[in-house]
Amino acid sequence: MPTWPASVFQETAMTLDSLNPGSTTGPGFTLCSVVRVTGPLDTAVLDAAFDDVVARNDILRSTVEPDGETWVQRVHPHTGARLEQVDAAGRGPGELAAAWAQEPVPVDQPPLARAFVAELGPDDHLLGLAFHHVHMDPRSTGLAVRELARAYEARLAGGRVPPLPVQYGHYTAARARAAAQRPAAERKAWVDSLAGARPMGFDCDRDRTGIDRPAPVTLHRHVLDAASAGLLERWALRRRTTLLGALLTGFTLALAERVANRDLLVMSVFEQRDLPETRTMLGPFLYPALIRTEVPPGSTWQTLGPAVRDAVVAAYNSTNVPSSEVLAAHPDLLPAIYTQPGALCAFQYLPAYGRTLPIAFGAATGVVVEHDRIPGPSAEIGMMFRLRRRDDGDLVARIAYDARDHSEASMLALFDDFAARLSEPLAGV
Repeated sequence: MPTWPASVFQETAMTLDSLNPGSTTGPGFTLCSVVRVTGPLDTAVLDAAFDDVVARNDILRSTVEPDGETWVQRVHPHTGARLEQVDAAGRGPGELAAAWAQEPVPVDQPPLARAFVAELGPDDHLLGLAFHHVHMDPRSTGLAVRELARAYEARLAGGRVPPLPVQYGHYTAARARAAAQRPAAERKAWVDSLAGARPMGFDCDRDRTGIDRPAPVTLHRHVLDAASAGLLERWALRRRTTLLGALLTGFTLALAERVANRDLLVMSVFEQRDLPETRTMLGPFLYPALIRTEVPPGSTWQTLGPAVRDAVVAAYNSTNVPSSEVLAAHPDLLPAIYTQPGALCAFQYLPAYGRTLPIAFGAATGVVVEHDRIPGPSAEIGMMFRLRRRDDGDLVARIAYDARDHSEASMLALFDDFAARLSEPLAGV
């Protein structure tokens, strides 16, 4: 079977899972895109189209396996993939979407995707595609639905979608070659950047003693309207940073007030689709990064902004180094992150990418159905703030936390403090 290097994201996820089995390969990392399709839909043709998508994309047939001291993707031959017919049984689109978003997707047994369809009524169907995060990223789930729609239309016309000229494995191989050419001293400097770091020590207002099972909770909040988000982005660009840099500065200022040692460890991700052929490719193009920022008392936007910008740039330029490798070099830090509540926080920003635009399935039209499920290690990390730019330009947030350690009031107090701090740069635009 053909093999390719695993991506940094895949290597990090699988290494962490080997240390804490099930932590990154379970259903908590299911990524699901759900579309309501109105109009005539031939589910037999759709079933064949789904099989075409799995056959066309190696990533949906590639298991990530250890190979000595590294991880590789092993591409399995295509043996067929079927659409799962689901009885709606009186359930509405939101209820079905939430259920599908929690379905387990295998990471070791191709096909590495599941497709569901439920008939809600005449010419009214709900379609869901579910993947594991090891093989996909959020943008890719929307791209997969659009590829399925193209495969469906090709089948209706009596044809097939053409084969892909480049696969995800070609991309990871190119990235691995580029990483091998980076100076060893540069890699060591990034690994050493966590020297002396301590668990963050966020003030948890609940005691989990005697409660072993995680209690994940998700909250949704509106952050900024489109006009204000655009102003903040312009403010950031004038200061040679990005919208992520500006948002992280505000969040860091708020978070530092709740951390005794003011030495912050934040897990973030960068999406890197920098090659033209990767813009519509399926796969995990996210790169996890630990961003460390020391926040002196009395810090302001003016004093902290450049430090956060530099920390983000350094992390972005070091995405070739897996976070698992960085943490492994600091053995006192790694177990603390996974055992001490409040030791680490995740903060992510995802730009808009047209995920809610209508999708043509022949004469039918699909519209994305939102669900509350937020994939990711919220139970292990404890709290995750994921900000997303909607297609209308508004900035919204999903806050995921473990209720064993944090109350809703404490999470909303942190969020409200962060959101209020964004008014300062906006006032200066």
